[in-house]
Amino acid sequence: MNSGTIVGDVSDFPRTYSLTTTWRVFLTLGGVFFIGIAGMVVWSALFPSPSDCDMPQRNTVADVMLGMLALSMSLFGLYAILVSIGARLVLYADAIETKNPFFKKRRLLRVDIEGMRSIPSNPSSFKLIPIPGRGKTLTVSQIYRQDAVLDEWIKGIKDLDAADAESNLNDMFQSGTLGSDREQGL
Repeated sequence: MNSGTIVGDVSDFPRTYSLTTTWRVFLTLGGVFFIGIAGMVVWSALFPSPSDCDMPQRNTVADVMLGMLALSMSLFGLYAILVSIGARLVLYADAIETKNPFFKKRRLLRVDIEGMRSIPSNPSSFKLIPIPGRGKTLTVSQIYRQDAVLDEWIKGIKDLDAADAESNLNDMFQSGTLGSDREQGL
């Protein structure tokens, strides 16, 4: 089903897709939330309330653990904000590419794609499976803005899940498990 190397009018490419507004807002607010919580943890450790002053001597191990928690929450929040700004999906007539602010870009040529498989997740995603020895699997989350060009590009890739289901159904019909012929099985 992989119909050649180039899809559509070459003048339509490359096309860059950013995150949808919903995902940008979600990631940005989530990042701000985590940074805010980390700030509150640091604030409460540096400036204890008057009732905390009556407590016995401070526990250094607990302070270090709280500091590490605050640092990791801050870094996660910063990561979420930067991803909301910089994550991109770039579509070429003959390739697809994902870009992330922290990781190198991943690219897969269309001629190297064997097919795609759905990933049951939220948000829904799919994996582009390369022909063995021609690259690494590329996971594309459906958090990017979509248009007819992207939909058409993806539609041209063989659906390996549907092919497996059809093969399994044919195996059941041939084995006679569902009846003596296909009509009876259906």
